[in-house]
Order: sequence, then structure tokens, then C-alpha cells
Amino acid sequence: MTTAANKYGILKTVLKGTALEVVETSMGDEQVTNAKLKEAIDALKKLVFPHQALQTQKRYMKKDLKKPFSMDVREFFNRVNTLNRYLHEFPGADADSHFNEEDMQEILVYAMPAMWRSRMDEVGFDPFADDVTQADLLAKVEALERYQRKIMSQKGSRKP
Repeated sequence: MTTAANKYGILKTVLKGTALEVVETSMGDEQVTNAKLKEAIDALKKLVFPHQALQTQKRYMKKDLKKPFSMDVREFFNRVNTLNRYLHEFPGADADSHFNEEDMQEILVYAMPAMWRSRMDEVGFDPFADDVTQADLLAKVEALERYQRKIMSQKGSRKP
């Protein structure tokens, strides 16, 4: 599957309908090259992704993303980091379209329950300090998660 022709063949096998038409139109009658294939995939992305998808996704991650109650903190951190790694695949994105470490720290902190953020403040933990890594934040919020589950199990409750 290393040649552009093989990749194009797989695309033509997998795609159908409008998606296939977009790729075939973009490829034209020219020789199949990796550059031409990239152009076709970019055209396909424009078909599949909504208008301003990158900006919308980044805005959502910064302003509206919240950890679901039913999801473990570690799984949530992993998923958010995976989303961040995929941002460069959006239409109009480049290799620098992902969030940097500082932005990711802010996103993860504000995605946590307000009660946990208050508790971090009460105990003097500053998640934005220069020496606090994402691993440090994860350890702190996992401890808060364990504590919350312990309290809830003692109360016989599922949600706080």
C-alpha cells in the first residue's frame, strides 16, 4: 500500500456516491501521485467536514468541553489528547493547528467539575504553575475522583 496508485485504488473501493465523485474529479486524468492524492483527500475533507470545522472544534474544546460524569478522568484525558492530535487533519489545518501544552492544561482544568477546581484551590494546588505537568494534574484529579466516589458510595448515591 505504499504507492499512490495503490492508495487511490483503496479509496475508490471504499468510497461511493458523492465522496467518490469528489475524489475522482479532484484526481482528474493526471498521473496518480501522492501530491495529487493529498489534494483529492483535502477536497473530500471539505465535503465531509462542516464549514469552519477546525475553529468550531477548537472553540468547543476551550469553552464548552466537560468531563462526563460516567467517564474516568484518565480516559477523558486520553480522549482529549487524542482529539488534539487529530486537529491537524481538519480542512485548512496545518501541523501547528493543535493546542500547545499550556492550552491543553487550561482545557483539561476547566473541563473538570467546578467542585474539583475549588478543592484544588482550597489545598493550594495551582494547576497553571510552570512546574505542574499534565501528569501532575491527572494525579490530582484522579485523587479527587476517588474521593468523590468514596463519598458517593457511602451516601448510596450515583451523582453528587
